[in-house]
Amino acid sequence: MEFARFEVVYACILFNNNKGGQSEKDDIKSDAFREAYLQCSNTIQNMEKELRSACHAPGTKVDSVFKVFDELLSIYEATCHGPEKWRKVVMFLQQSLEGSLLDISK
Repeated sequence: MEFARFEVVYACILFNNNKGGQSEKDDIKSDAFREAYLQCSNTIQNMEKELRSACHAPGTKVDSVFKVFDELLSIYEATCHGPEKWRKVVMFLQQSLEGSLLDISK
């Protein structure tokens, strides 16, 4: 239901204005996508910080880092929406495997 919020907002505006002009629809869609993009970006930044902290903590074990990683991905999946959601998380996974997660194996 990634676009559920957008659909509700759009339906309310159509109901209230009873116009449904194309430019208004595009503005709403653009605002919803921009908001979703910012939410995903902020969440990814927080995930990077938390994962880096977990990986560099003294006495870190791989299983504890993977628990943190799993929790972060669950939170991301539940809180982020929009067309960029999965592209952003794939980039996060790639960067994590090349960076923070690789560091704990050293």
